[in-house]
Amino acid sequence: LESYTADGGTRSSSGSIKNFGTYTGVPILTICDLVGGVSSGDSIKVTASDGYTSNIMYEQLNGQAIATYDTEGNPLDATEPLTMIVAYHLNGTVLPEDTGLLRIAVVGPEGVITSGNVWSKYVVKIEVVLRPA
Repeated sequence: LESYTADGGTRSSSGSIKNFGTYTGVPILTICDLVGGVSSGDSIKVTASDGYTSNIMYEQLNGQAIATYDTEGNPLDATEPLTMIVAYHLNGTVLPEDTGLLRIAVVGPEGVITSGNVWSKYVVKIEVVLRPA
């Protein structure tokens, strides 16, 4: 699968900036396309190796409805598209042990910081959740 490389990092609910760097991975939408894709109203469920799960909405999968910040943690409107990836490299090497082999990351050409609630560590499973019919 074709990889994507760009910068990004997280801002915690307390305002601290973490995890900034250059991430490489496969866009989540590319992976979803392998199983039929996602549509408006769908979401994905990400499961970590410790059983923790998070749900990511369709708009977020498309890089929208995600809070963005500058490197000081101040709110910022991104002018370039954001891309959600399943990252496997950080700064050209494998991810550090404290994040696992795979993680969900939100990156882009501007290298903006995004809300940490859409990032996930230790990813072992991704499920597409279809909207109710």
